Amino acid sequence: MSAAADCREIRHALGVYVLGAIEPGDRTLVDEHLTTCADCREELASLAGLPALLRRVPTAEAERLAMGDADDAAAGKTPPENLLPSLLARTARSRRVSRWRELAAAAAVVVLALGAGAAGATLLHSGQAGPQHVAVGLVRDRGAGPATLFRRRLGLRRRRAFPPRA
Repeated sequence: MSAAADCREIRHALGVYVLGAIEPGDRTLVDEHLTTCADCREELASLAGLPALLRRVPTAEAERLAMGDADDAAAGKTPPENLLPSLLARTARSRRVSRWRELAAAAAVVVLALGAGAAGATLLHSGQAGPQHVAVGLVRDRGAGPATLFRRRLGLRRRRAFPPRA
C-alpha cells in the first residue's frame, strides 16, 4: 500500500483490517486515513458484523467453499451468462412474496384491531338497557303504559292527584 493511500486502496484493506489480519504498517496507514475520511469510516462500520458472521460458518464448509473456488479458478470456469438474470429474478420474486406476506400480516392486524375495538365498544355499552332488558320488562309489565314502566324502573310510586275520600 502506498504512503499516500487513496480511498480505493483503503477500502480493499478494510476487510482484512476488520478481521485483524492486517500488517502493522498497513494498519497504521488505514488508521490515519480513517481519521480523515468519513466515507471509509462508514464502510468500516458496515463491515463491523463480518467477524461474527464468519464465526457462524462451520470450518468444514468454509474449507469446502475455499477449495471449490480454487478448483473453479484453476479450471478457468466462468459462471453461465443467464446466472445473474436468474438470480435477480429469484431475488425479486422472493422480495415480492415477502412484501405480500407483510401486507397480509398488516391487514390481519388491522382486522383484529377493528374486531377488538368493536368488541370493546359492545362491552362498554352493555351496561345500558339492551333489547333483552326491555323484552323482560315488557313481558312482566304487560298492559302497563310507558309512564308506569318508567316509574317502576326508577323505583317511584304513583302519586294520586287527589287525596283519598274519607
